[in-house]
Amino acid sequence: MSPEKKSKKVELLWDYQAKELVRTFCFSAANLVFGARSDNGNLYLFSRSKQLLWNYMDNDEIKYFSLSADGSLTAASSSNNYIYLFSDSKKPIWSYNIGNSITDISISPDGSLIAIGTVDGRILLFNQSGKLIWNYKTTESVHDIHFSRDNSVFTTYSGQNIYFFDSSGKVLWNKEFSDEYKLTQVCLSADGSLIAGRSLTDNEHIDDEGGDFRNSTIFLLDCYGQLIWNYEFEEAFSELSLSDDGSLIGASSFEKKNISFRSPWSNPLEKKDE
Repeated sequence: MSPEKKSKKVELLWDYQAKELVRTFCFSAANLVFGARSDNGNLYLFSRSKQLLWNYMDNDEIKYFSLSADGSLTAASSSNNYIYLFSDSKKPIWSYNIGNSITDISISPDGSLIAIGTVDGRILLFNQSGKLIWNYKTTESVHDIHFSRDNSVFTTYSGQNIYFFDSSGKVLWNKEFSDEYKLTQVCLSADGSLIAGRSLTDNEHIDDEGGDFRNSTIFLLDCYGQLIWNYEFEEAFSELSLSDDGSLIGASSFEKKNISFRSPWSNPLEKKDE
């Protein structure tokens, strides 16, 4: 008989009562601060000790935000097509009107670069001073921008293409997937060596309750865009996560199942029903 596992004591450090529903959380890589975005588009920045460092409330609702590794800088985008860079107060250091709907924003770990994706397929890179360094045009909306820990590379996807850039904006490679696979997410390991992603396929099924769904495929690429493996499931996944060192991939499905992989091998490590 295996020894009984003792449950760990969980201590609530603190709680904060916001005035509206909170939708999104984001920790800095060093876990010094974390941000939260409310249902009304208000942005809050807290220290680990519960101190509210600042909060941004305006008619221009915040949609996406990203924190530098030490939490000293926050990049955010709004419903009115503006991007903002915040430091130690709710007053932005600078703002910039992109001119179209923003679909993602990411700040590099050291805070020196801010990458933006737009609904019309543009990828824009700004420096910390708010100067537009370069822009790149794709054909469809841009999602899931991720920087490596050393800021040397970043990845994103647009339509059926995954793009891999260096920090100067040079396209190192892009990988196009067939129309059979609809890309829905990509992740980058902290050292930039591995890219994990998920897609939906055209294979439709009917579940026990009469609802239809499509297969999901989880895949792993190396830093040259070469496919290491892919694994197809007869269920749809809602979220994918890649550990910092790229050794573990976790996925959760709409069927309330969690599956994890120990990369670079393709066999599921464990599969648990919630």
